Amino acid sequence: MCRFGRLCGLVGLVGLSVWLIACGGGERIPGAAVVVTGSGPTQVAGTRVAQGTTVSRIDANTFNIQGVGTVLSPVNLDADNNGQLDTDVFVINAGSAPLGFAGFSTTSNAVVVVQIRARQQQPSVTVPINASGALQRNVALPPGDYKVTVENVTLSSGGNQLRIGTMTYAFSVFKDAAGNLHHTLPTAVSYRLPVVGQPVENVSLELTVDPAASTANAKGSLFVIHANGSIELTNVSVGTDGQVTFKAQPGGPNLGEVSSVTVSVLLPPP
Repeated sequence: MCRFGRLCGLVGLVGLSVWLIACGGGERIPGAAVVVTGSGPTQVAGTRVAQGTTVSRIDANTFNIQGVGTVLSPVNLDADNNGQLDTDVFVINAGSAPLGFAGFSTTSNAVVVVQIRARQQQPSVTVPINASGALQRNVALPPGDYKVTVENVTLSSGGNQLRIGTMTYAFSVFKDAAGNLHHTLPTAVSYRLPVVGQPVENVSLELTVDPAASTANAKGSLFVIHANGSIELTNVSVGTDGQVTFKAQPGGPNLGEVSSVTVSVLLPPP
């Protein structure tokens, strides 16, 4: 979830998307700070399909939904085999980039999507992507909690290139009180990421999500594993405008090379 000369780091999400950065060795280098800043939409477009819509199963993770076409899903969309969707589903349209934003690129050719916090462990589904992180297939998700993982990410900004190993974004698909379907994938992301010689308290990440997530009491968390240890920020409330902001703790350590980062915006368990 880094090398540029001796620069090592991380970014993220999205959702996301994302997310922190570092320098090899963890030492401070006065006057040598490089700050990467950026922002942009994650370009998530979706289609909401109602329960009861005709669906046929092609294989364990591939389905054809009437009016939508072929979709991939980690969930059996027709578990009772009656030829209809068991529940409403949110279809992330091909071409969407749920973890991509301005300056994001990857040498990976796929993301892995899996349902989490389910009663029974669900199989994962591998979805092809392009270099900017855009999905090459439709992905259908019933209400529930999911995570999407991508490897070998590069963030480019102002001539700097920052590479991260594994980035994971966890999110919820949920219904509001009126029965409308929503998701906590980020709709926009902004970041300020010091790269060389800066303590972690100067690192920040801001995500914007559906305002309905605030009403549903969604919480955010950020977990980073790097050469000098781990950073964990949990229970960050989603604001009334749907925005959730992560800021590193004052006095935190300098970052070493990042091996993975997990960002999540999830609803409380039912």
